[in-house]
Amino acid sequence: KETGDKNIKLESTFSPKSEVKNVAVTFDGTTMYYTQQDMFGGTTRIAKAKNVKGRWAEDNSDVVFGNIDNKGLAVFSFFDDDTKMLIGKEDNIAVAEFDASTQQWMLASIMPYPINTDAYDGDAFMLPDGSGILFVSDRWGGLNLQPSRAYFHGDTALASDIFFVPRKQVYGWGDAINLGPTINTIYCER
Repeated sequence: KETGDKNIKLESTFSPKSEVKNVAVTFDGTTMYYTQQDMFGGTTRIAKAKNVKGRWAEDNSDVVFGNIDNKGLAVFSFFDDDTKMLIGKEDNIAVAEFDASTQQWMLASIMPYPINTDAYDGDAFMLPDGSGILFVSDRWGGLNLQPSRAYFHGDTALASDIFFVPRKQVYGWGDAINLGPTINTIYCER
């Protein structure tokens, strides 16, 4: 990964003890946050690993949130110099902010419509300049939406497409735009 004038080599030396669903690396390349899934209950939580001399080492602790329980959360991406992150909370995209005084993450807000809907909305990425957000959704109007509204991996009736929502300077967010058949296919883009 190239960041500014530094190249950071991400090695495949990370092997956590549980299933990993999502990974987000801080801009400076020192910390990796990941969604870890409990093998028995299927419950997710956000954990972290540190880059120690080019190798990822589990931190052996959950990421601490000051105002919500970590249980059921998923990490998506960082923005604003790693002071904010997009997370998944109950099939919604939310923003968490880092509180330097307490060294904890705080749930700041659930993203508004048109980012979050009654459908599944997740796997979000804020553009580096803050001008918009990319995410996947199985909302109506997608290219591969099935009557079953299924979006699980391994099935041929997968429903999620990639959408973009521009950020408007004056009044929040623009309309959700399906990225169309050049990007989205009949398969799951998740």
